[in-house]
This record gives sequence, structure tokens and C-alpha cells, in this order.
Amino acid sequence: MLSRVTTEIDSRRLLPADWHFNAAIFERDHQFHLCYRLQSFDHELQKDGISRLAIASLDDELQPIRNHLLETPTGNDEDPRVIVGRTTYLAYNHNYTQHLTVLDEGLQIKDVITPQYAGRKTIEKNWMWFQQGDDLFCIYSIVPRWIVLKWNTKFEAEEIVNEEVRFDWPWGELRGGTSPIQTSPTEMHMFMHSVFDPPGSKKHLYVAGYIGIDARTFMPTSIGRYPCMVPDPTEPRVGSKVVFPCGAVKVEDDWLISYGHHDTTIRIDRLKNEELLHDMHIRPVSG
Repeated sequence: MLSRVTTEIDSRRLLPADWHFNAAIFERDHQFHLCYRLQSFDHELQKDGISRLAIASLDDELQPIRNHLLETPTGNDEDPRVIVGRTTYLAYNHNYTQHLTVLDEGLQIKDVITPQYAGRKTIEKNWMWFQQGDDLFCIYSIVPRWIVLKWNTKFEAEEIVNEEVRFDWPWGELRGGTSPIQTSPTEMHMFMHSVFDPPGSKKHLYVAGYIGIDARTFMPTSIGRYPCMVPDPTEPRVGSKVVFPCGAVKVEDDWLISYGHHDTTIRIDRLKNEELLHDMHIRPVSG
């Protein structure tokens, strides 16, 4: 098993909501921040209410010290990812469709972008955006085809990779997760999620895993032998048991990975890079 240190975000230090989850950790100007989802519950109708997005700045203990609400043009938004490079982008879902905005120096929404891609699906929740220099890319699909898009200045997409790739991963269909993080001229890393039904259970189980990517070809090179994060089995849960990774930051020899836990709380796991990439935990991907 991978060793880890888990920090649960103190919800009392976030903006008021019934639940906070699916948060993306990111670093800008030597400060860690957390873009998170606030979910209300309509107690009269007994169903989920409005979902909104906010950003918290974090202290050295990875706990919130300042918060501000994001005024998105859509409202009722979910599952943010923040992509930091020469530009800081915020990507999120609204009605199962991906949206993209630009954040200013104060981490407020400055510009709204409409990504144009002819191959868009009806439901598309988990694009994995990343930057290299001035260029913006995203991994649009993991399976059944590995599809990577490059965006021009008009935010029109060009498919630069569209290949069938077979992953040795028995824990359900691979889905999106964190933005890929480049750590060398040849290596990128991302943390995805997958969903499966455990034997004898009527509830889904969401787990998180690791994928290594060639930073030159954008093709996957490896996948974790086992999930690197699983839901806490000791906590009671009526619905599906969930870990949902949205953000990752490399800190010296460790990874900080933020995720929603059981769709009710936010956690950040610190994992050792050496353990994660050890041969026992990584196996190659076949093309």
C-alpha cells in the first residue's frame, strides 16, 4: 500500500453550504489555493439544490484562510479544474457540458471562452486541460480512444492524437481527473478516476489511479498497478462510495492530490512520488 498523509478540509472555514466537495488544488505565486464546489440541498423538495464554485487560499496546514465566490456566466456549476501556466484557466461542467474561463490576478473570472470541437459528445464532464508554453491542450477522451486536442487562438480544436489504447485496469471504465502536470521535458502525470460495482454491492465504487504520459507525443506510457486512492470504508454512506480527484500539485518529492470524498467533503492526500512510480505500482500501457 502507498503511504499517505490525508488532510480533511475544515468545512467551517469554507463558504456556507450543505456540502463542499470535488475541489482542485493549484499553486500560483507560491501560494496554494483550492477551487471547490458548494452544493446546497433543497430540504423541502428533498433533492440537490444549486451548485456553485468558489476559491479558497490555503495556509501551511492546507486549511482555508480566505474565500471568494466565483461569478460564472452559467450558474449551477460543478467539478472545477484550474490550469496554471502563462494564463490561468478555470474549466468546469454545466449541464454535462465543459466550459472554460480565464482567471485574473485576483483569481476572479475575467474572460469567458467557448471551446469549439466538432467531435463533442452529448455528455462530456471531464476534459483534462494542460498548457505547454503558449499552447493550450486537453485530453478529451481516455477510452475507448485516447484523444488529445490542441486549441488555436480562436479556441478551435485540432485533433493531434486519436489512438486506440488498451489499459490493464480492472477497476471499471477510466474517466477524467486532474489536469496533467509536466515534471520534465519528457514526462507528464495525471490522476484519473474509474467506477465499478464491487461483488455483492448495489452501489458504485469510485477509485482514483495514476497515468503517466509522454510530454512530447502526449501518449500514455504507464498506468498504476492498483488504485492510489479509495473511499474510506469506515465511514457510513447511503449512496455510492466516492473519491473524485480534481487537482494535483508536485511539491518536491511529493504529490498533493485534492478530491471530493463521498460527495460531501474535501480531502487532500500527500503521496510519495518515489512510491507512486516504483515498479511495483506501475505497469506499461499497450497500444
